[in-house]
Amino acid sequence: MKPFLFTFLTLAMLIFTSCSDSKKTENKEPEPAEEVAVAAPTQDGIDLKQNGDYSALFNATQENCPLMTPEELEQALSLAAGSVETEGFACSSSITQPDGSKGRLVINTGTLASLEDVKNEISNYLKDNSGLLSAQISESGDTYLCIHKARGSLFIFNPKLERYVNIGYGSRAAAIVNKKKGIETAAETTMREQAIIIANKLLEKYKK
Repeated sequence: MKPFLFTFLTLAMLIFTSCSDSKKTENKEPEPAEEVAVAAPTQDGIDLKQNGDYSALFNATQENCPLMTPEELEQALSLAAGSVETEGFACSSSITQPDGSKGRLVINTGTLASLEDVKNEISNYLKDNSGLLSAQISESGDTYLCIHKARGSLFIFNPKLERYVNIGYGSRAAAIVNKKKGIETAAETTMREQAIIIANKLLEKYKK
């Protein structure tokens, strides 16, 4: 009987130990997962080295209009004297092209909520594949000229400033209205090219 009792006790101890280890495993709390730092998204390549201070231009209001006089616009666009006239309000200029067609440039300013919003706008123009938006760097090398073809607008964005400059050079809707009135509208490409010239001239004029 003793051998049998010894064997029985040995088996009982093994079973008890196994159950005890199993319970310890079941009751063991899982170790917290290691936290992985997630980098915030960035707009790589958006920032440009600044070559001047343009705050006088970007902070301008309607009280500062015109930001370029008719004479300055004529000189910048190589137009004959009398080709540019101020109309309606000081920020709007009527342009008579050499072929007699009419165009309009409206220069004003605005502001976005933050620098991040400015960079997001620039990024949208740079990444667009629809053909409606485009962007290029200004002649000064530190500012973006962003064109919205459907609106007929050019936005001057500087990644260091929350404000922007908007040059409205016309739209297809305006061209349709002019046509109904019997007014020949300057070609869209011509007005867009002139808006780009004026954008660069504005940066040159107000740079400090």
